[in-house]
Amino acid sequence: MKKIFTLFFALALLAAGSLCAQDGLFISEVADPGDDFNGRFIELYNASGSTIDFSTTILYLSRQSNGGGTWGDVQLSGSVASGETFVLCG
Repeated sequence: MKKIFTLFFALALLAAGSLCAQDGLFISEVADPGDDFNGRFIELYNASGSTIDFSTTILYLSRQSNGGGTWGDVQLSGSVASGETFVLCG
C-alpha cells in the first residue's frame, strides 16, 4: 500500500517584535505533488500592509510527517514584503 505523506505545518510565534506584524501572514499553499518529496513546498502569503522581517519577528515552521511523533522546527529567515509570497521547500 502506498504510504501517504501527511504534512502538518504550524507557525509558532515567539514574543519577539510586534504581534501586529504577523496578523496578515498565513499559509496560502501546501503542495505534495505525486507524493514526491522533491516537489513538496509550502507558501506563505503576507496580506498585511507592511514587510515582515524574520530577523525582528521570530517565526518557526513546525513539521510532522508520516504520522510520526516528533516535530522538526525551522526558524524562518529573510523577509516577505506586503502582498508577496514566501516559499519554503526541501
